[in-house]
Amino acid sequence: ISHASAEKLFDLSARQAMYNASSYFKRWKEFTPYQKIALSDMVYQMGPNFKTFTTLITHANQEKPLTDKDWETIRLSMRGNWYTRYSDRAPD
Repeated sequence: ISHASAEKLFDLSARQAMYNASSYFKRWKEFTPYQKIALSDMVYQMGPNFKTFTTLITHANQEKPLTDKDWETIRLSMRGNWYTRYSDRAPD
């Protein structure tokens, strides 16, 4: 596979992960670009296993606007599950 083909495939996969991530969250349009990137990266790395992070998904989909404390809870749930299940791919 050529470098150009690999880049095209990666770009397609990254776009698909962003699309898939947006389907998990009702309030996707309200998230900051950094929040979207972090969640899309998790979806990219974990694929269909992302749906098992029910605490994260449920908390992010609550009806009230998300506060900094809410995002901290989400971050901690991501970190715990992420490191437990995917420690070889989890960032430090």
